[in-house]
Amino acid sequence: MTAAPTGSRTSRLPACLNHRPTPSLSSGHLSRPWRRSCSGAKVPPIALIHVDCDIFSAATTVLETLDRRIGPGTVIVFDELLNYAEFPENELLALYLFLRARNLDFEWFVTIGDLYPFEQACAGKQPDDAFVGYRNLCCYQNTSIVITASTGSLNRIEKFMPLARSLARQRPLQRSMPAD
Repeated sequence: MTAAPTGSRTSRLPACLNHRPTPSLSSGHLSRPWRRSCSGAKVPPIALIHVDCDIFSAATTVLETLDRRIGPGTVIVFDELLNYAEFPENELLALYLFLRARNLDFEWFVTIGDLYPFEQACAGKQPDDAFVGYRNLCCYQNTSIVITASTGSLNRIEKFMPLARSLARQRPLQRSMPAD
């Protein structure tokens, strides 16, 4: 990827995407190949991560395994970060806990549609027809963020943490959630 031609109205790509890394594919449990490649003394930062884990425990595994390689400038694309019945207690909660523990923050990079009101989602008020209902409200699941240094803005979510933790404990697949 290169910058837009002179005279174009397109802005430059973020620095983290302005090079051509060599991707690699690995098979097996999602943490095994990454743990080997992330355990060396010199591990390069990751420019782009695509997370399609759906649940808290899997998203946490990905973020914690790539821990040393995620920092300011890393772009993370999530397939299911927002706008579905359990979004406050899955990938979103894993991301929040990861960022809070490392004194990092994020900015929205690309979003599609609107965010379903977080307060309503945490209160169990979902649109009719679940997935279709969200789409009818122009609330889509996928989004991407850019990791930034902490600005203290994660406090915007802090008031919802007790409820999100409570919801996560009620679902069988999220029982591995850590205590405060």
